[in-house]
Amino acid sequence: MTEMHAPQQAVKCPKVSILQWIQVKPPIKYVQANNIKRLPHEPQAAAVAARVHLRSTKNAHAVLAVLRSFGFKPASIARLVTTRPSVLSSTNIGAKLDFYRRELGLSDTEICRVVLSSPHRPLEASLEGRLRPNHRLLRDLLGTDKNVITAVIQSMRLITHWYNMSF
Repeated sequence: MTEMHAPQQAVKCPKVSILQWIQVKPPIKYVQANNIKRLPHEPQAAAVAARVHLRSTKNAHAVLAVLRSFGFKPASIARLVTTRPSVLSSTNIGAKLDFYRRELGLSDTEICRVVLSSPHRPLEASLEGRLRPNHRLLRDLLGTDKNVITAVIQSMRLITHWYNMSF
């Protein structure tokens, strides 16, 4: 007579945020230790965790809160952190996003779209060394803030590129 064994059930994967994955080092040991049969809903999280080494998650939590306050949805945040993990260690992301909102006049939706289209440009450009001087230059050249907004939405490079304006 053959012995019947109950089929072994796979442990359901808990919903784990990218930040939680980064906190767990290394994530593969976490998967093995918790008998998880499949990766979390953010499959790139393990790869991101391997590239990012945070001393503290305090700043990363603050960055995530800032992104949420600007209307970034969880999937967008996951995509941003996956493509640009260094964003979690940013110390002035709030000031840069606030610049885009208050000084350029972009809506939160436009900010999200611009940041997600090419995260390195709007998030890594220096606020005082590049963004504000370029904004002043564009306002002088284009005349109105509306023209500046239209131009910047068309090409983020106008505001983030370094222009050597020594004549």
